[in-house]
Amino acid sequence: MKKILIVDDEAHILNIIKFNLKKRGYDITIASNGEEAIEKIKGNIPDLLIIDVMMPKMSGYDVCRILKEDEKYKDMPIIMLSAKSQLEDIEVAKELGITKYLTKPFSPMMLMKKVVEIIGEA
Repeated sequence: MKKILIVDDEAHILNIIKFNLKKRGYDITIASNGEEAIEKIKGNIPDLLIIDVMMPKMSGYDVCRILKEDEKYKDMPIIMLSAKSQLEDIEVAKELGITKYLTKPFSPMMLMKKVVEIIGEA
């Protein structure tokens, strides 16, 4: 079963994503901030990370920088979710090696499609 870590400080977004991915058969873990995400990744590396940009304690960008600098995690696919839709934000994500950048509000169906494209079916 493919493992996905979802990181967002907005509970309703976490719940929507978790519900849809569990329904598709993925093994889901959640975190509500960047520090918690790093701890969970070190304990059990997911097949995919879905992460928000703006969060308390540590931004999604900071989490991605830490992961991409570590040989153990640098190839982990990442879908970044953000309310930031400016070109400069998208460029930062590209520089960090983010696999896919989706802006909020996003379609849960579009997210599911991207998950399947990146890691395949559960």
